[in-house]
Amino acid sequence: MNNDRQYILEKQKQTWNTFSAGWKKWDRFNMAFLKPVGDEMIRALSPAKGDQILDIAGGTGEPGITMAGMIGDGKVIATDISSGMMEVARENAHKKAVSNYSIQYGDACNLPFAAEQFDKLSCRMGLMFFPNLQLAADEMIRVLKAGGKLSVSVWAEAAHNPWITAMMGTLSKHFDTPAPAPDAPAMFRCSEPGLIRGLLKNAGLKNISEQRVSGKINFGPPEAYWLNMMDLAAPVVHAMVKASPEQKKIIRADLFNLLAELSPGDQVELESAALVISGEK
Repeated sequence: MNNDRQYILEKQKQTWNTFSAGWKKWDRFNMAFLKPVGDEMIRALSPAKGDQILDIAGGTGEPGITMAGMIGDGKVIATDISSGMMEVARENAHKKAVSNYSIQYGDACNLPFAAEQFDKLSCRMGLMFFPNLQLAADEMIRVLKAGGKLSVSVWAEAAHNPWITAMMGTLSKHFDTPAPAPDAPAMFRCSEPGLIRGLLKNAGLKNISEQRVSGKINFGPPEAYWLNMMDLAAPVVHAMVKASPEQKKIIRADLFNLLAELSPGDQVELESAALVISGEK
């Protein structure tokens, strides 16, 4: 592993471990709004009895735990780089009495598995954070059996995701927040239609489809939106550390005014959009 990849991996590991408590706190909410994306991935994969499935960037457990309940004596192995997130996933699997699900440490650019080990492979909202996109795609195809199916998802364009850009846009008015480099891990790094399709095609995937999954996320009252961002969004928290108490009040007021424009009424309901890219080896 080169030094740049190692540095990015360690920084991301620290970040996800730091915010794993927030993800546990908001897990039911997060899994509900991500469920349509997971459902489309599961539809594309068609999990079957006896399948051996790899779920990369497994996070707090989904869609891997759901798939584990569909495959009888098959097995789901999930990977993640965050010990905190993995612990939440194990707790969620235990709560649902799912015994054929496990999660372990795994770098997506250097998967700890043999070639052609898995029948199906999923990766929900992980690719955009991997240090090297093509290397990660190559690794996915390497561990997938011939004829095996793959499905990954990423966020679509920022303009179609006001659920997060409302907060980030407000912050950018108060802080110097330069855009990340085009090839740097970031939320909308993979949002260009066709980008992931091309990477997977280069890696050897065939019969590739790209589906758009759009919806709305109801955060409840504006205060709930604010708390969600403070608990889960690392860039938000890092920016707010620099704010004085007075600045925080101004930022909060500006945000609430924007939310009122985007979602009139007492409930904050904002649009989201994702891309689900699927195919077979």
